Amino acid sequence: MESEETSNIPIYCDFIPNHANDPHLSLVLKESLIEKYKNEVDTEISRIATLPILMVHPIGEYIELLVEARKVYSLGFFYSCVAMCGISAERITKDILSKVIAIKKTAEDTITPSIKAFEQLERVDLSSLIRFLFESEVISQKALKSVKNLIELRNQYAHARGKSPQKDALTAITELHSYIDETLSVLKYYEIQNGHLVPKPAQP
Repeated sequence: MESEETSNIPIYCDFIPNHANDPHLSLVLKESLIEKYKNEVDTEISRIATLPILMVHPIGEYIELLVEARKVYSLGFFYSCVAMCGISAERITKDILSKVIAIKKTAEDTITPSIKAFEQLERVDLSSLIRFLFESEVISQKALKSVKNLIELRNQYAHARGKSPQKDALTAITELHSYIDETLSVLKYYEIQNGHLVPKPAQP
C-alpha cells in the first residue's frame, strides 16, 4: 500500500538489463532493437554523410579515439561526441609531441625522450601543449585556433553546460577535422590523381 509520502515521488527506472538477462525477454528486446535501428538507419546515414572524408597518418594512439568520436556523432550521441572530440584532439597533440620532441644533450648527442619521460606530459593541460607546438612552429595558426575553439566547447559540456548538443557536436567534429587537416591528414601534402596518391606541387 502506498504511503502519502511516497505516492508522488518521481522516479526514473531502467529495467532493460533484466530483459537482456532473461532468455525469453532477451529475444523480445532483440526484435525491439532491430526495429528501432530500422527506423533510425536513414537518419544515421544522413549524419555519416556530413562527416569529413578521412585519410590520416596512423601515428601514436589517437586513431581509436577519433573513430569513436565519429561513431558517437553518427549514432546521435551528441553530448558524448563533443567530449570525444576534445579527448581526440588532446591525444593527437600528445602523439604529435612524441614525434617531434628531441633532447640535445651535447653538440653531438641528441636523444628521443623515453616513454617514462613522455608520460610526464600526460599531466600537462592541452592549452599549454598546443601553445608549445605553435610557438615551436610545429603547427599553424589555423590549427591552434581550431583546438582552442574545441577546448572551449569541450569544457562547456564537461561541466554539463551544453545548450545545443546537436549543433555543437557538428561544430566539434568540424574543428577536430580542421586540426587534423593541418597536422596528420595525408592530404596535407598529397592529392589523389587517377586513383593514386601523388605529392602536391610545391608552393611558390
